[in-house]
Amino acid sequence: GTLYEGDEILFLRCEKKLTKLAQVWDKLQAKYLVISLSFSFVLAVFLFILLKKTMKPIEELTQVVDNMAEGNLESRALEHGKDEIATLGRHFNQMADKIQENILLIQSEAAVKQEFVDNFAHELKSPLTSIYGFAEYIQKANVSEDEKIQCMSYIMEESKLLLQLSYSLLDM
Repeated sequence: GTLYEGDEILFLRCEKKLTKLAQVWDKLQAKYLVISLSFSFVLAVFLFILLKKTMKPIEELTQVVDNMAEGNLESRALEHGKDEIATLGRHFNQMADKIQENILLIQSEAAVKQEFVDNFAHELKSPLTSIYGFAEYIQKANVSEDEKIQCMSYIMEESKLLLQLSYSLLDM
């Protein structure tokens, strides 16, 4: 500091070595570095565990989606909790139920259609076989006029049956 003594100006100066302060500062820096690194490591481990726990439902849902993509339509997501992932899992399960329901309905309708085609083919085959048989009999056998008339009568009846089948088919 500056002192005034009459006409004289005096200066007061105090000196002290800072080597001890520099040593203390270096030690503090080392401690803070160790503490910071330790705290960062603990936080990283905690964050890893938290993320692993958070990602588990997403991984499970992804596995269910992969299973369904491979054709396992029975696969469903686990619904635990009330968070967004659980809601997504519930919605996915509802969608999967609808898809499976629609597939079963389509399969059932396909079976009914196949049964109809099989029955229709059988119903169509019987009159055609009769018509062909009687026509072939008339053509190849030496038949009397009465037998021809009788065979033509059968052919006409079977033709009417075919006509009724075609009208039924058109109505359907």
